[in-house]
Amino acid sequence: MLSDLFRRGRARLFGGGSGVDVSVASTPFSAYNFLTTLCVDPGDRPSLMLDVGAQQGQFARVFARNGYDVIAFEASPVNFDDLTERVRTTPNITPVHLAVSDEDASGVKFYFSTEYIGINSLKRNSTHLSETSYALVDTVRLATHLGDDAARVEVIKTDIEGADLLALRGFDFESHHPAFVLSEYGGRSAAFGYDIDDMVEHMRRFGYEAWATSYDSGTGKPYAKSTGDQAPVELRFFGDVDAIDEPNWGDVLFFRPESRSRLVRHAELFDFGSAALAVGR
Repeated sequence: MLSDLFRRGRARLFGGGSGVDVSVASTPFSAYNFLTTLCVDPGDRPSLMLDVGAQQGQFARVFARNGYDVIAFEASPVNFDDLTERVRTTPNITPVHLAVSDEDASGVKFYFSTEYIGINSLKRNSTHLSETSYALVDTVRLATHLGDDAARVEVIKTDIEGADLLALRGFDFESHHPAFVLSEYGGRSAAFGYDIDDMVEHMRRFGYEAWATSYDSGTGKPYAKSTGDQAPVELRFFGDVDAIDEPNWGDVLFFRPESRSRLVRHAELFDFGSAALAVGR
């Protein structure tokens, strides 16, 4: 299904088709679907995608299939072993067993959960994390790890359970301007001393605009220990971040102003159900 969506979405965006493809337009919106179908052609020179908090490589594998070179950062020892196994036949994905932060350091505590693979963090900012469940990891700034390769970065995705702004602070946005940066936000960032407004302000300093998703997660349903599945959440908003009344949690998409009209057209391909879609042209 996703491969068909890539082809149809690309035809719609780049003039290969007319009108809205019904099957694309009925695809439920998610940050994953939006970004992976937006970035389908890195051009003649393979661009670099950074998957920060890669887990099992869900984003990394799609971008690799789309022609990008991918560096997939994963700090959890368990997740990294799984990631390495899943991408071992994909030569344009490079797994890196490091935690991304705003400083280069060794022997840093990285807390992990036995309940769910996706809530590990450099801070104990979840009830699923305990003082005794941790590994010692090395942290790295993206600028340090990338060196000259930073000039090739076209897309950055971060999902590192509250430490996302730290990862962004470690990239040299003064010198390099990736087209798209997708980062998670939410209450767990309080343990790191920032909130969504700080993320947006940081990126605006470098000329980026911000759109955001906002989700209602008040179902009260627990994670499923055996499968790692989350309770369903309801999308409440997608669009200009300044229009969110009460940010809960979700993802922030940072982009250069010249990409806005392209993003509006791409957003129109998706089904938002009863959620609000508030984007200015």
